[in-house]
Formats: sequence, structure tokens, C-alpha cells
Amino acid sequence: MDVRPFRREDAARWVALVRELEPAIVQTPPGLLHTLDTLPARARNRFWTAWSGGDLVGVALGRLAWWTDRDDLAYVWAGVRRDARGRGVGARLYALAEAHVRGLGARRVETWTGGDDAG
Repeated sequence: MDVRPFRREDAARWVALVRELEPAIVQTPPGLLHTLDTLPARARNRFWTAWSGGDLVGVALGRLAWWTDRDDLAYVWAGVRRDARGRGVGARLYALAEAHVRGLGARRVETWTGGDDAG
């Protein structure tokens, strides 16, 4: 298992995996890159990817809640392809995202689960 920071060339695979995990999230690769390019610097946004045998099997993000005046609120999310679950991929990704925002001073971290077997 290889976990590394997101690269721009990961956008198409990222979008496809997120669409599989959270069908309500509608995004395109150019839309994702636009979002990343235009997030305010105060978000301190970071994305990670998990790979197995050249396949993207998990993703995670961590950012400060730039849309509020609070400087101690953050948002993290991790998702893992169903056939790659149960191997610690999600825990590893989530830990990276949480450590990132905690290192930025976040005292409250929010996330969600899609209501399937990811919980």
C-alpha cells in the first residue's frame, strides 16, 4: 500500500472513486482542480491518495473551515473502495488528515459517513 499526497494527474481517478463512494457528490476532474486552485490559503487544504497495485483505493482530505471566522474548526474526510476495506487504509488516511488539521490548531474536527458499510 502506497499512501502519498494528491497529484494533479490523480484528479480523474479521485473523482471516479468519490463518485462511487458518495454518488451525491457530482464533480468533474477540471472542477476538482479548479476547487483546489481557488480555495483560500487559510483553508490549508491537503489531499492524500492510497494506491495498491497501481489502482487508487482510497482518498482523504483535511482542511480548516475557511468559511467561518473560527480558526479552530476543521473538516476531514476519508473514503476507501469497498474491495479494499478492512486493511487499515481508511484509518491510515484519516489519521493523516486529522494530524494535518490538528497540527494547524484545530480543536474541533468534523466529518461524515455516507451511510453504507463505511461507518
